[in-house]
Amino acid sequence: MKWNLRLAAANRGIWKASELRRMLAERGVEMSTGKMSGLWSGQPNVLRPEELDAFCAVLGCEISDLITAEPEKTPAPGPGTEETSAAVGQHGGGAGAVRAVTPEAEVWPLAATAVTSGVSARAGAAPCRTCAGPVDRSAGPRGAWPRLHCHRCRPPRARNADPERGDNAPCRTCEGSVDRSPGRRRGRRRLHCHTCRPPVARRHVAKHRLDDLARDSTVSSTQRAVLARAFESAETVGWSTRSLDGVVAGLRGVLDDLPDGQPVRLSQLHAATGVSRGPRVARMAQILDELGLLVDDTVPTVQAWIDHKSDALPVGFRAEVRAWLLTLLEGEMRARPRAQSTLYAYFGRVQPHLFAWSATRGQLREITEDDVRGVLDQLSGHLRAGTFTALRSLFRFAKRRRLIFADPTRRLHVGRAPARALLPMTEAQIAAVQRVAVTPAQRLVVALAAVHAARAKTIPRAHPRRR
Repeated sequence: MKWNLRLAAANRGIWKASELRRMLAERGVEMSTGKMSGLWSGQPNVLRPEELDAFCAVLGCEISDLITAEPEKTPAPGPGTEETSAAVGQHGGGAGAVRAVTPEAEVWPLAATAVTSGVSARAGAAPCRTCAGPVDRSAGPRGAWPRLHCHRCRPPRARNADPERGDNAPCRTCEGSVDRSPGRRRGRRRLHCHTCRPPVARRHVAKHRLDDLARDSTVSSTQRAVLARAFESAETVGWSTRSLDGVVAGLRGVLDDLPDGQPVRLSQLHAATGVSRGPRVARMAQILDELGLLVDDTVPTVQAWIDHKSDALPVGFRAEVRAWLLTLLEGEMRARPRAQSTLYAYFGRVQPHLFAWSATRGQLREITEDDVRGVLDQLSGHLRAGTFTALRSLFRFAKRRRLIFADPTRRLHVGRAPARALLPMTEAQIAAVQRVAVTPAQRLVVALAAVHAARAKTIPRAHPRRR
């Protein structure tokens, strides 16, 4: 039999197996990616009747469009077929003779899937296809199709029939003989001789041992304590030998250049390893920090950003704005520290107006209420509310620190930001989501977001593997 799934799909305008799998899922037939790939690229081994009906419904075709009979591929009857027929019909001749019936299991496996047990009841007594003799099925493969040939007539295995991949195939490199003696352990067939075979990747062997380091006279007491902590962490967490060797080599390289007991600066650790981030640097810093030997002298990224942005401002506004941003980052007695995203948003709203005011104002204390009102009158909506909040925060900070005489935003009010109305999804949008969410995990994400209003950061944390 010939399987014409790709041809029937092409007539419908479907060129990808994933698109056909999605259409089957809309019909209620869930099919794995591996099985769909096998049906798309080759002959099916097992196909349920409801799956065949779903293919016909999706593609708008008949079963005959998917399956084409090929009787010319049926082997010719053996020499013992006539004798077998005569023996079966010996009690009656002519019209009363019993005809030899081809077992259902000998037809293409797709036809046998309609049977509940998978194999026809008459398949167990079918004779050999070649010699029509009896077939020993007592030791047949478990759960597979019954044997179609006797032991003498069964065809050779596919790997022996291919001369390029047979047991007697020469070496692929030098065309010499390959040792395939039965003494070697079972596994993949050797493709190269002993001389030409490629090297095998060996397991990494640890270069450092704690006993050897303890006996080394060049290792100081501080290094022994640090290395002992490293081996303890590796055993507790489960580092690989390659990771442990990298951490030990990096710690020895850093501690060799320092006196015994002197703390290590984080910048020295970055310079010794050549990188500023990564699992190796993090493990080394954690070990030194647990022993009280690490001094963090690096500048945080957000603080470097504050210095860079403040230096780009006009001279009259530079010091006040830098002090304001640092107070937002670190907090003060009656104010909690703000998130970095708040700093980015506030400075983004204030920066363009500071440059505009610098054309006529030399310092922050020279800005008046009319200047702020003129800026707010040109804005509307959320942009106006956000700009007013950022300017009010800046001038309130400057008033508390006595950097200005009066707060120009004290008597200004812009009201609340307009509420954002949540519009319901249209039918087309809902259908698009249903077409995309085909797996159970995708449908669970849609349910959490649509029904329970779960946010994007909350859904991954609810996964059991990430707890």
